[in-house]
Amino acid sequence: MVKDYVDIVFANEEEARAFTGKEPEEALEELAGLCKIAIVKTGKDGSLVKSGDDSYSIPAIEATVVDTNGAGDIYASGFLYGLSQGWPLDKCAACGSILAGKIIETTGARLNEEGWEKALSMIEKL
Repeated sequence: MVKDYVDIVFANEEEARAFTGKEPEEALEELAGLCKIAIVKTGKDGSLVKSGDDSYSIPAIEATVVDTNGAGDIYASGFLYGLSQGWPLDKCAACGSILAGKIIETTGARLNEEGWEKALSMIEKL
């Protein structure tokens, strides 16, 4: 099903392991063989991205964790925003990492105005 109907897979370590039975790096390889772009989010270690022969390891930004709700969704939002802008995959992933890093510093799954301003300032420097 994934091979026939999915272009992009976003998975955290647990999801990637459940789907493939492998650790993140090997899971990324398997997932990338099934779709155009595979992303395995590795929490405080960042994320792994692979498309064809291109692969990237993107670090997480430094953040003080308050609440992890919404981190995966906002990472995907940032990645997809970058993709819609024609950015290279490493920049897409860095955008996702910035947004995820900012959302975990707040309570709830919504960035406040200050959080958005800080995130946008960091994204502009990519």
